[in-house]
Amino acid sequence: MLRAMAAAKKKNDRIDASKICDCLRCDFLPECYMASTAIRERRRTLHYRNLLVRQMVQMKNKISMLLMESGVSYNKQRLHKAGYFRELLATNPDIDEGLASLLRLCLETVVRLQKTESALVRSLESDSLLMDRVERLMTIPGVGPITALTWVLEVGEVQRFSTKSYCFRHLVVT
Repeated sequence: MLRAMAAAKKKNDRIDASKICDCLRCDFLPECYMASTAIRERRRTLHYRNLLVRQMVQMKNKISMLLMESGVSYNKQRLHKAGYFRELLATNPDIDEGLASLLRLCLETVVRLQKTESALVRSLESDSLLMDRVERLMTIPGVGPITALTWVLEVGEVQRFSTKSYCFRHLVVT
């Protein structure tokens, strides 16, 4: 019925509303899962953590770009370690004071973002609503805290799927 509505040549809000009401009366509308408010709030925290990680990567890339623009050679693997970064600033003559202050500002931002991200993950890991499922999922080899939290918060209650095979197919497809 919904496909027929979408494909109809004569469409307007009044006709669509009438057809939706008919579907509702006949119980033809499929159910839509909506997570509980508590899960949605925690999901929002996980999404915010993802934003912080993206910003952290952008800042690290900015540091690399500033160094490359200035012709400074550096070790990519060690660049974002505090000790190496301080040593790089102190010993490299190609880094003037203006660039050094920008680099320090970028590094401070990265450190602040890392601390905030860690605090968010710790708060989600220790949440009593999620803790049991997260711990069980982390017993699977290769599943860490972020994967477990993402599974618990994005998939939700597995019991809502009619069979285990459907749940698996759903996860593989999406």
